[in-house]
Amino acid sequence: MNRYRAYYYRENQLQASQAFAASSDAEAAETVSLLCDACSDVVEVGEVWRGAECIAKTYVGRGSAGSGSDEMARLLGDTGDFRQAVIRNLAEDLSSSWSCIRGSRKLLQFSAGLCSWLFFGETAGLTSYLSFAVV
Repeated sequence: MNRYRAYYYRENQLQASQAFAASSDAEAAETVSLLCDACSDVVEVGEVWRGAECIAKTYVGRGSAGSGSDEMARLLGDTGDFRQAVIRNLAEDLSSSWSCIRGSRKLLQFSAGLCSWLFFGETAGLTSYLSFAVV
């Protein structure tokens, strides 16, 4: 596992950052892209750094890995239970640690949907988020 740091911006102002682990640069980029889109009502850009190198930059709504309900459902569907739990924990950490992220209704709905998917095998909550996300 490699160590990464994510930075989330709105209007060129840092809104939040967090450290996390991923097995590859591609996985780290997809994770940040997914989280960036999940809180796109309060952030516009996400960056992934490995040490001193920026390895990926995501712009909300501009072809990021998580943009659109079909693509987001595919990413989450292709993700193993462990990674889904990691994404849920990162989302909860973002909302509990950063007041500017705490106000994201989309992130709250995403977390609730992902939680019901993980624990109860129900896709209704996630489907509700995915419908909301593309409005």
